[in-house]
Amino acid sequence: MIYDLRYPFGQDLALPYANWNHSLSPQLATSPPVQSLVIWHPKLPWRIKVQASNAGIGITLGDVFNGIHEQLRLPIGHHEYYTVELTSEDRDMLTSVFEERCAGDSREVVGGLRRVDFLGKDVYFVGLLKSKDGKWEMKTSENGRRRIVLVRNLFLLQSVKF
Repeated sequence: MIYDLRYPFGQDLALPYANWNHSLSPQLATSPPVQSLVIWHPKLPWRIKVQASNAGIGITLGDVFNGIHEQLRLPIGHHEYYTVELTSEDRDMLTSVFEERCAGDSREVVGGLRRVDFLGKDVYFVGLLKSKDGKWEMKTSENGRRRIVLVRNLFLLQSVKF
């Protein structure tokens, strides 16, 4: 699976088969099941909090991907763009990826910068790695040459040659 985080879950997936949403989306994301996950990425100043859509079951893969996408689509505020932590080079990068993401689409332009823009060009989801503190680190890649292989609810990384 190759998933571009700029797009809604299921919209821009490269899959070996077409039935993703119906076959894998309801699969549990962890074993044993948990009700919430906290995901972080080194390029993001925010944590991504994912909750189970069905409290009796636990977090599913669909919950993980939908939660990540929903939170990365949140617009960033003026105070987040003009913070002392961001350099002028960082702001130039944000502007560049924003323009690339919008590609002239006026609806996207009006929405402004979004959290996903902080990933720069690393917009391809590669996997999750459990941290020592119980949080999950989101791994991303600049190109779609890496894909996710799901084996018994574990995210594995695999290089793909095109």
